[in-house]
Amino acid sequence: EEKNSSPSRNDDTMEALFRASCGSGCPLRLSGAPKPGETVIDIGCGAGHDVLIASHMVACDEKAGTVVGVDFVKEMVEAAQGNIQKHRNATAKDSQDSAINAKIEFVVDDIATATFSTDDDDYNTKPTKLAAYEGKADVVISNGVLNLCKDKLAAFRNIFRLLQPGGRFLFSDVCKFTPLPEEPPTKKPKASSMLMMIGDVFSS
Repeated sequence: EEKNSSPSRNDDTMEALFRASCGSGCPLRLSGAPKPGETVIDIGCGAGHDVLIASHMVACDEKAGTVVGVDFVKEMVEAAQGNIQKHRNATAKDSQDSAINAKIEFVVDDIATATFSTDDDDYNTKPTKLAAYEGKADVVISNGVLNLCKDKLAAFRNIFRLLQPGGRFLFSDVCKFTPLPEEPPTKKPKASSMLMMIGDVFSS
């Protein structure tokens, strides 16, 4: 039986998370969203906003799903862990709060530079922490992170290594369609000519 898939916003932690969210749009609203019992990996989890939402989506009575938050900044992972615990403490008496049911983990790693145990090009490369999740995810999500990666091809390659066959990649990000001016503009340009919010679903 699937529990309530929407997190309660009647505690201070949830309100603070929604106010502090700096993503480009929640990818969990896209087609192919996580289902009860599935494993979700959130790339660039920040303070844990999307981790918490995903935990409600994968929770169920028969088999609770798993959500893994990944960020390359240790302090952000620590903040996310604290926020999740605060929310669970605040809603511990609410039997309808499905986030308590889901398994939540956090990992400090960089999706663009992560290495895996099956890398054949350099036997001297030690696998990073994300290697433990290779081929484990039903869904990988990313919210405003890929535009920050210098090596985007490596980031996409590693994201698909985390997915199971048939897994889904849901992301929301910003994309540049015209060259940025060398000098700051004298007037505010039209947003549509500079940046565009994008989100899509890919299958491995």
